Amino acid sequence: MTTKKYPGLNFRPDGPPTELLPRRFNKTLLNQPFINDDTGERREMILFDAGPTPSIVLPITADLEVVAVHQFRGGAGKITLELPGGNSKNPNATSEETAREELLDETGYQAEELIFLYTKSWFDPCNYVIGYNSFLARNCRPVAKPREKVEVELIP
Repeated sequence: MTTKKYPGLNFRPDGPPTELLPRRFNKTLLNQPFINDDTGERREMILFDAGPTPSIVLPITADLEVVAVHQFRGGAGKITLELPGGNSKNPNATSEETAREELLDETGYQAEELIFLYTKSWFDPCNYVIGYNSFLARNCRPVAKPREKVEVELIP
């Protein structure tokens, strides 16, 4: 099969991935073989699998401030400023339940309204096999202390 719009770029998985490391905290490294349907070229890629699709939230207060969090991230090796998000502790949670849980856990805020924006957005499609579901959280207000080790910042 030839891809007319992007000839030579039509790679697809060529068999199942091989787990390179035992899964821990629902995360693992995979070796995935691919084949190019246009050229027959084969290549392997190392991919990161982090389990179920996480949710990410853009929380906005009634005063139109963005609620963000500072937290240490090992991959960056420093404290980063980011939006709340992640995976639910409940494996059966919906993406909306996950968004609400992560917003409360990371910021201590609750949203009056949660608007689904997009499914399967990609934050690193080169190496991650999962994307994320994105939400806009309107009229957020503090209701508790964050449950995670973070510092909350309101950005005008």
